[in-house]
Amino acid sequence: MDIHVGSIPFKIKEAELKILFEQFGAVDSVKIIIDKITRQNKGFAFVSMPDDKEAYLAIDALNGTELKERKITVTRAGSRPNKKL
Repeated sequence: MDIHVGSIPFKIKEAELKILFEQFGAVDSVKIIIDKITRQNKGFAFVSMPDDKEAYLAIDALNGTELKERKITVTRAGSRPNKKL
């Protein structure tokens, strides 16, 4: 399952995110999205976990927690909160 991690600290590394998610199970990959011009991360990343049960455990446990003084959002990639029109 692909997981979207938002509001990540700008100085965090992919290895740090991998360690954070490995507490809940196997991690296939971690990709922090980088701006092509500034080379700074855009504040979000994607984590891929092969086991859906472990992925949901990670989402439930990590969503809304603080990571280096920033409150992160952790959701299933592709899912969006309900928008008000």
